[in-house]
Formats: sequence, structure tokens, C-alpha cells
Amino acid sequence: MKDRTLLIQKVINQLKADYYLEIGINYGINILNVICPRKLGVDPRVRITPRKKIFSYFKNPSNLFNRLYPCTSDKFFENNENFLKKIGLDVVFIDGLHTYDQSLRDVLNTLKFLNDNGIIIMHDVNPISKRSAQFGRLGDTWKTIIHLRSKHNDLKIFVLECETGIGIITKGKPKNTLKLDPSEIKKLTYEDLRRNRKEYLNLRDSDYFFKFLKSLRSNTQITLFSKILYDFILKTLFRFKPLLYLYKTIP
Repeated sequence: MKDRTLLIQKVINQLKADYYLEIGINYGINILNVICPRKLGVDPRVRITPRKKIFSYFKNPSNLFNRLYPCTSDKFFENNENFLKKIGLDVVFIDGLHTYDQSLRDVLNTLKFLNDNGIIIMHDVNPISKRSAQFGRLGDTWKTIIHLRSKHNDLKIFVLECETGIGIITKGKPKNTLKLDPSEIKKLTYEDLRRNRKEYLNLRDSDYFFKFLKSLRSNTQITLFSKILYDFILKTLFRFKPLLYLYKTIP
């Protein structure tokens, strides 16, 4: 599994997810392409042009129901607490500010509203070089994986060796954990990661994803609206194929 958008879609399909949240939507590469009845997108600098947004409705009708929040993820969670408690989150993709502190806050805030069978997907948690682990690139988001594996024995966590590392977080008792204090984690360097990569990140090859996918429980509480929307999209999506080429050429 090498394509994060396809990975997200497979998780959504398996769970029959109702609500999808994406932190760090940027140009909308993921949120505009995945199909889910209700999609929430957060980014202080949303770079989806009005023209591209309109064409996305034809390519993927579920985009008609998108809610985009042009703010930081901290403000999003602070301002929408009651709403998030009411709806619950099924699938969350975190690709926001690439720092240990912020990515950790994003996960911890998400966990407050994540449904019991929900999934958090983190991007860029396995930098392959010291240069790629610098601030402004992948940063030190990999420390969040180590932190969660050290301090949360109620979460199952692993990282897929694909793209730049895709972290998978679900609720449940893990088979193995780490024992590092936050003060120790903060002092870790890229060289520490390089020497202990497999242990720290609980690395899995990309094919493991399909085994994991089969273990997921679907959402039995999916609303009638969502079921109707799913059926509508699946039946109508490919009628707009002539527009796909135009959509891909739009900046």
C-alpha cells in the first residue's frame, strides 16, 4: 500500500465511516478525493481554489457536504467541542504542523472524540534521513509515535513502511510498548531513531496493512443519510469521467 489517499479510502470503506476529519488539508489532495458522507477539513492556510472546489463536486459528489475550517487545529478542537462530541469521529488523518508538540496535541485532542472503533492515521512519521527530519520537512513527528507507545497502554500503534511513514492508531490493548519518559523523548535525536527505528516505531511492511484491514469492525451506527449518500456516490461517480482530465489540470 503506497498511496495514502487509497489507504484512507480503504479504511473508510471497511469501517463504513460516517465522519472523516483531516488536519492539514493544504491543496486538498486527500480530502477532495476520498469518498465519505461527511468530511471535515482543517488548515490555517486552505489552498483549494474556488475553481478546483467546484470541479471536485463533479468528480466526487461527497465534496458537496464538506466543511472546511480555515484555522489552527487547536482552535478547531476548542471551538467545536460540543459538535464533535455529538457526532464522533470515525477516521482522522493528521498531516498538520510537523512538530512533536503539535502532532501530539492533534492526536490527544482527536482521541477525545474518536469512536471506539475509530482510526487515526498519521503521515510523515518515519523520516529516512537526517535532512528529511529537519523542521520544515517531516520534522520530529516520529517522537509522537514513541510518546504514545510509552504513555498510553490503551492504544495499539504501528507504522507502515510506505511513503514517509504512515502511523496507524486504534483503541485497544497493545502487544508491546515502550518505556520512555517525555523528557527522554524530547532529547532523542535522528541518530537515536536510525539505530532503534524498528523498535521505536513498531514498523510493519506495507502488506501488513491488508491483514490489519480485515480486523476492523464496521460502523453499525451509520445514519440513513450516510447510507443513501454512499449509494448515490457509488452509482453516479463514474458518470463524470469526462471531467476527470479537466480536474487534474486545474491548479
